[in-house]
Amino acid sequence: MASYLAGFIPQAGKSVLDYAGVDKASLLGPVLEFNADQISAELANPVINFPKVFIQDGTDKQQQQFVLDLYRAEPVIPLATPLSTLPKTTLLPEKNTICLRQLIMRLATIQQQMTEDAGITKTFTINSGHSPFISKPSELTSTLENIIKD
Repeated sequence: MASYLAGFIPQAGKSVLDYAGVDKASLLGPVLEFNADQISAELANPVINFPKVFIQDGTDKQQQQFVLDLYRAEPVIPLATPLSTLPKTTLLPEKNTICLRQLIMRLATIQQQMTEDAGITKTFTINSGHSPFISKPSELTSTLENIIKD
């Protein structure tokens, strides 16, 4: 059984960046900077913007530790390359967990649409920002247990 957690679910022929540009309320777009070579992208002022966009419901300690220790620029190619058609034998996710308070892609604008477009019929929710594994690990664990039982 496969499941998504707070992720983009692009359809064949679309890229993550195709979907990312749809949500004008997203906090990610205004602070995302592409490097001069267009090979990688990073957040402007990551010490301020990473917690605000990705872990807004985490404690100051959680936010700072994650940003200072683990943050790196991301390669653009995986985000900009349209998904190819998947072979029929590919195991597709059956379930999606939507983080209700995330600021990267809002529920009303894109998350539910991607879930429906992917044919996912089981949806779970967590009342968290984009990174419940940092800010709400107990609630995430409980949700994952429910997914397994379902």
